[in-house]
Amino acid sequence: MSNSQRHSRYVFSYVNPDVDGVGCAIAYAEWARRVRADTYTPVLWGALDAATRAALRHYAVPAPTTVDGLPPDCRVVLVDTHHLAQLPGCLDPRQVVEVVDHHPYGDTAAFPNARVQNEAVGAAATLVAERFDAAGIPPSPPVAGVLASAIVCSTWNLTAPSTSDRDHHALDRLREVTDFSASFAEELMAALDHAPATDETITLLSRHAKRFQFGAEGATRMVIAQIECSRPTAVTERGDLLDSIRAMARRENADHCFVSVVGLAEGVTDVVCPEPGTRALLEQVLHLSFNGDVAREHRLMLRKTDYVPRLGAHFGRRENLANSSREE
Repeated sequence: MSNSQRHSRYVFSYVNPDVDGVGCAIAYAEWARRVRADTYTPVLWGALDAATRAALRHYAVPAPTTVDGLPPDCRVVLVDTHHLAQLPGCLDPRQVVEVVDHHPYGDTAAFPNARVQNEAVGAAATLVAERFDAAGIPPSPPVAGVLASAIVCSTWNLTAPSTSDRDHHALDRLREVTDFSASFAEELMAALDHAPATDETITLLSRHAKRFQFGAEGATRMVIAQIECSRPTAVTERGDLLDSIRAMARRENADHCFVSVVGLAEGVTDVVCPEPGTRALLEQVLHLSFNGDVAREHRLMLRKTDYVPRLGAHFGRRENLANSSREE
């Protein structure tokens, strides 16, 4: 009996993933089947966002099956994450056999059985697309379209500070395989407006929050919500925003909690933080200047390029894996 017959195999991202996480799960499953004759099932924890729904609909690609548990003897590949705090609680880290990610300060040591690829590119989809190139085969046109959508969304149409030459090259290669138009890229960018007026503020924050643990043994717990929208005022002028940030901090038992509102149309970032201690930390580490509870930066800021690396370095995290790759 083959190893793939003995164990169920799944590929997924963090809870409530974006198009990069979902697209990578779908594409990895196709790559594993076509290149290694392995069967991995892409699955979903949580819900799809608007941009992901738009990409899957446009290319007629089925969404991964939503699950709420895993069999004890399964094998797991993680894509677009390797932070324990962002993963479903039922996952045993020993089940993870591979990681494909592009985020700094993950929990590599927590996955003792995993081969880890964690490289500083703008989108995890770029790493999966490169695997098809290395094998000398293109992804199927629908899957290529979803990967292209993931690169565009994760790099804000190649304008984010994390964008690399590899992202540009991967997107060009994918466009040779699938129909990915400039107009659809604009449609995806419009779908990235993550601040619909109908969402309750606490729901909005929770959907876009990620949890981090910094310092020795992860002693400092932090929640950072990153919300992309056309104009920051769609979030910052909500009357219950500060109370919602405090509520999220209490619920997550976080030492620090703040919201980064990225104004894509204006090219600015508003950082909102109601607690003086956290504001003082951000002023010290990121050199932000707060006016009350809000600090405005006249540039686009990312969790993975601006906040997490600097905060991780400040708290003395022992490993910085933004450019690491481990083979076992």
